[in-house]
Amino acid sequence: YCLFWTTRYNAEMKITILNDCFFNEEHLSRLRSLGDLTVFEDTSTVEVAVERTADSEIVIGDQYLIDFNKSYFDSVPRLKMLAINTTAFNKIDLVSATAKGVQIANTPGYSQRAVAELAIGLMFSVVRRIPYGERRNRENTDEPDPASQEGRALVGYNLEGKVLGVVGYGG
Repeated sequence: YCLFWTTRYNAEMKITILNDCFFNEEHLSRLRSLGDLTVFEDTSTVEVAVERTADSEIVIGDQYLIDFNKSYFDSVPRLKMLAINTTAFNKIDLVSATAKGVQIANTPGYSQRAVAELAIGLMFSVVRRIPYGERRNRENTDEPDPASQEGRALVGYNLEGKVLGVVGYGG
């Protein structure tokens, strides 16, 4: 989205990446073809972000490291677009961004497969009581009798014959 958007504007705009966004050289090359690209990997405060992006038109950053709040948007008058390297917008002051005419872009679909796999892994973890067993084994190295109540608690449940229903809101 960010690359498409920038082609509609001046090809020599200032683009700043504030943090590691998992871009490879091809991504960076495409951004360089759109304007003057500056890359940082260690921006962690709003004050440093303002200093580094005061004259930027496009900023790519991590909302979990930088508080993109009213103060930030008030301090970067040339900003036209903020692209974040996450799916959610929950740590961005969208009202202030909108008031300043700043478009916000996210990365929809980022890590969908990883999230789905984690959900399945957590289901197995719960059914087989893996966190409980791991914690119990760290606290007590004695192996419990499998026939005891404690031993049965460590085993968890078999999935054979069970029915699983999945309800979700994801992509």
